[in-house]
Amino acid sequence: MEFILKERIEEVRRENERRTWELWLHKVWGQSYKEFCDEAVEHAENQVRAMQMDKTDIRHAADTALNTLTLLRRGGEPC
Repeated sequence: MEFILKERIEEVRRENERRTWELWLHKVWGQSYKEFCDEAVEHAENQVRAMQMDKTDIRHAADTALNTLTLLRRGGEPC
């Protein structure tokens, strides 16, 4: 089973690489393939960081809202 999974992962990797190459070949001018790939990786990493920041911001907002509700229940008096 592990062998089949590794083969499938490799197949998907090759297909992604082929699609990336074709995209660069037909749609990108003025940039080497390596530059294009490096930029794509950087863009993907930035998206992941942005999503993580959004989750952190949501947690912070939720904590702030809960703390505000707690204060309001106590009549506005801090702990």
